[in-house]
Amino acid sequence: MRSHGRHARTVPALAAVLATAATLSAATLGAGSAARGPSADRLAARQATRGRLLSLAGLHSPPLLRDLADRAFTLDAVAAYTLWEFTQGAADGPRLLGAAVSGGFFEALGVEPALGRTLSAADDDPAAEPVTVVSLAFWRRHLGGDPDVIGRHLVLDTRPYRVVGVMPAGFGFPDAHAEVWTAVSLELPEAVHARGARFLRSFVRLKPGVMAAEAQEEMTAISRQLADEGVGQDGPALVLASPLPLAESHARLP
Repeated sequence: MRSHGRHARTVPALAAVLATAATLSAATLGAGSAARGPSADRLAARQATRGRLLSLAGLHSPPLLRDLADRAFTLDAVAAYTLWEFTQGAADGPRLLGAAVSGGFFEALGVEPALGRTLSAADDDPAAEPVTVVSLAFWRRHLGGDPDVIGRHLVLDTRPYRVVGVMPAGFGFPDAHAEVWTAVSLELPEAVHARGARFLRSFVRLKPGVMAAEAQEEMTAISRQLADEGVGQDGPALVLASPLPLAESHARLP
């Protein structure tokens, strides 16, 4: 995986990598359509889940988001992502738009794969096996629509990734043209514990019945706790920005 201008599998100064990742990040979400409509009950549950998704303002580091997930009682999930560019196959192969995401990214969105599974917390570890989830369009175009694709390997930036899932028709987050997703800790292991590495866009899912104001009050208290413990703020304060936008064209959910 690489950002624009980054050669395959080379690791320049962390600041340069993070700056490029931050530039590529996007925080828009749009409506899409699935190949087959979900049942009424599943559709209602999906709408309820998405109604509890709120984006966080600014860019944050992995450690700060872990602190938030560990300490917040008003949140069901904290997820993060950054847009990224991959090269398929050899170093001079075709470029693919994708994203590096946290382990709970897909679960937080409430989206299930068409085949296999999505990424998990176990995948979001620098020592984990490289795995990837691909879009339905990519599966059809580059993998022959193979129903037994799970377990096959896909070479990205000259490195083999095991395919663990295929997303459904209509899924394209954080960009409608995203084709592959991998774990952020695997791609930027040097940033996992770096509090100054502010490159992740993020969103949270409120617990049922929790109001945004209540969650914001708790996040403000967590920020103060971290400051009192000497950790301090590693970037913008933890501020809820808005619901994930559903009317933009740059991203979509089925």
